[in-house]
Amino acid sequence: NNTSMSHLGNVGRLKDLLCNELLALLDSLKGKNLLLVWDKPLMTPVNMVVDTNSLKQHKVHTMYSIEATGSIGTVPAECDMAVFLVRPDPTIIKYVATYVNDKSKLPTSKSAAIVFVPNKTIPCENLLRELKVDLNRVQLTEFQLDLLPFDNDLLLCDWPNAFRDYHLKSDISSLHYLSRAIMKIQTVFGIIPNIACKGEAAKRVCDNIIRMRREYDLEDTAAIAPQIDNLIIIDRSCDPLTPLVPQLNFEGLIEEVYRPKYTRIVVSIPRDNDVEERKVALNSADEVFADLRDRHINAIGKLLSKFARNISAQFDERHQATTVAELKKIVSKLPHMQAAKNSLAVFTTVTEKVKAHTESDEYMDLYECQHELVHGYETDRANPFIESLIAREGPLPDVLRLICIQSFCNGGLKPKLAQQYMRDIAQAYGADKLVTWCNLVKAGLIAEQKPGARNHYSAIKTTLSLCPEQLSEEAPADFHYVTSGYAPISARLVQKFSQPGWRGIRDALDFLPGGPVYEAIQKVKGLRQDGPVPPVYSADTKHNLVVFVGGATYSEISALRFLSQSDDFPADYIVLTTGLLSSQSFLDPFIEEINLTNLNPFV
Repeated sequence: NNTSMSHLGNVGRLKDLLCNELLALLDSLKGKNLLLVWDKPLMTPVNMVVDTNSLKQHKVHTMYSIEATGSIGTVPAECDMAVFLVRPDPTIIKYVATYVNDKSKLPTSKSAAIVFVPNKTIPCENLLRELKVDLNRVQLTEFQLDLLPFDNDLLLCDWPNAFRDYHLKSDISSLHYLSRAIMKIQTVFGIIPNIACKGEAAKRVCDNIIRMRREYDLEDTAAIAPQIDNLIIIDRSCDPLTPLVPQLNFEGLIEEVYRPKYTRIVVSIPRDNDVEERKVALNSADEVFADLRDRHINAIGKLLSKFARNISAQFDERHQATTVAELKKIVSKLPHMQAAKNSLAVFTTVTEKVKAHTESDEYMDLYECQHELVHGYETDRANPFIESLIAREGPLPDVLRLICIQSFCNGGLKPKLAQQYMRDIAQAYGADKLVTWCNLVKAGLIAEQKPGARNHYSAIKTTLSLCPEQLSEEAPADFHYVTSGYAPISARLVQKFSQPGWRGIRDALDFLPGGPVYEAIQKVKGLRQDGPVPPVYSADTKHNLVVFVGGATYSEISALRFLSQSDDFPADYIVLTTGLLSSQSFLDPFIEEINLTNLNPFV
C-alpha cells in the first residue's frame, strides 16, 4: 500500500518540526523542573508529535491532567514552575486562574506559564486579567499545533466544525489555521508553485497563503527546491453531496460505526468466556490494516481468509526447522508474526461489527433511497421513502440527510415540496426542529429552486462521470466502488485537474455550488514559469497537496489513493483536511436541540 508521501520523504519531517517547536518552547521557560498540566483533550494530539520521554529530557519532571471534574494537587516540591498546556477555552482558563491564584497550590516562590494550543487569544488574556491573574508572574505563550500527521499521506488541521462555523457564524478562524498549516508544509517541502481552488472559502485560503508568504518573507523556504507541484484547494460547499453519501470502503465504514478519536478506536475482542478491550491505532504501520483500509467491505472477507492462511503457514514453518540457523530465522520472525496474528483478530472483529451495520434492513433501505437520488431518479417530487420515514418518525438525521441529497441532485427543492417536507417534519418531530432546517438552508445544504432555474446535476453527473455503470467491488477499475456506484465529485475534480486539466470541465466547475474557480502561481527562484500554458494546467504533474476546507471523508481519501496507485496515472496525493467526516457525523453540528418548555412564559 504505497501511499504518496513516501515519494516526498516522510511526514516525519513535519512531525519533527512540530516536536522541536514544543521542546524549544519548554526549554525557553524560566523553570528548571516543570510540572506539566495537561488539558486532557490535548493529550492524544500532542502525543502524536512528541513522546513522553522527549518531554522528560526537556525539563518536564511531573505531569498532571485536568479532568472534567475534580481538582489537581499542589505543585510538587521538586518543581519550580507549573506549565499549563491548554486550549483557549473559557471554562479551562477559569480553572487555571483559580489554581494559579491559590497560594496553597502554587506558592509565591514558584512561577507558572500558560501555553495555549493552537493560539493565544485576546479574549483569554482579558479573562485572565478579569480573574486577577498576575501576568508578571504567569508567562503566556502558544504552541501552534496547526497540523497533525495522521499517516504518510494524511494530515489533519484539527477544526472539526469548520464547515458549520464558516457558514452559520461567518467564523473564518479555521481558514487562518489551515493557511498556517499550509505555510508549515511549505517550510519543509518548499514553495508550491501552482495553486488551483474551487469555492469561496478555498479562495480565501489561497489569498491567505500568498499574503503570509509576503509577510513572512520566506527566503529560506525559497531556497528549498519545490517537492510538491500543485496545491489543489477544495471548498466542502462545492461538493456537499459526498459526505452525505454512506461510505462502503473499509476505513470509511470504521469512521461511520466506531467514530475514531485521532485514528484510535477501542475494539472488544472475544476471548474464551471473556472480552478483551484493545486500543487500536488505524494507520499504515499496521500491515493488515494497510491492505484492508481502501477496499470495498464486500472484498474484506476473502482478504482476511488469505491473511489467516499466510500467518498459519508461517507458524507451521517451525515444525520444518531442523538446523540452528533455521530456528534462529524463525525466532527472529516471531514478533512480526504475532503482531500480524493479533491484528488479524482485531480486524476480523471490526469486520463483523461493520458488516452487521451494512447488512441491517434499516441501512439497506436508506442505501437504496440515496442510491436512486444520486442517480437522479425522480428527484423533482416528494420521495415516498422519505415520506414514510417521517410518518413512522424514523431518525431525524437520516430524514434530513436524504432531503439534502435530493436537494443537491435536483438543483434545489421545488418550493411546494420544501414546504411539504417542513410541514411534515414539524408535525412528526416538533416545530423546534425547523431551526435545524434553517441551519441547513443557511449552509446551502438545502436550497429552494428559483423560478425558471435549470437543474444542472445531470450535466455535472455526465461530465464528471459520477455514476459509471460497471462496478467491481473486488477488482475495481474506477474509484466509484468506494460508495458502490457514486464517484465523489471532489475526487473527480482532482483527477480531472491532473489529466487533462480543469479547462476541459469548465462548465461543470461553474455549475457546482460554492463559488469561483481560481488559479494562482507562486514564483519560485530558479524555476521557469513562463510560456503560453501556465504550469497550473500541466498534465505531467507529480506531487499534489489536496486541501479540503470543511472536512473530507475516507471515501475521498481512498479514491485519491486509488488514483495514485494506478500505473497509468501520473500523480500522487497528500491530503490535508480540517476534519474527517462521515454520513453520520456531517450534519451533527447543524442539529440544534431546543427545549421549548423553557421558551414558554406560561409554563
